[in-house]
Amino acid sequence: MTARSNRKRSAPKTISAAGITGQRGINAVERIVLESGSRWTPSGPNEIGIDGYIELFDPSSRRPLGLILAVQSKVVSAIATDNAASFDYW
Repeated sequence: MTARSNRKRSAPKTISAAGITGQRGINAVERIVLESGSRWTPSGPNEIGIDGYIELFDPSSRRPLGLILAVQSKVVSAIATDNAASFDYW
């Protein structure tokens, strides 16, 4: 008699369009934070709500300001009202 395996076959890995768009949003946040001279630390894949943390640094001296911001990003494909000075997001 042969032994049977009780293991379920797993489905092939896929990534959704929403997953890709969300990661692009996180990448944009990281790029902006780094360009401003501060530090971005992602929170990890199992965190619910908070996508990462920004540690603020003085852009002139590059010294830490002792301030940390928790960030939850929301990615949209278009912004309702967008001009050079401001934008509206609902």
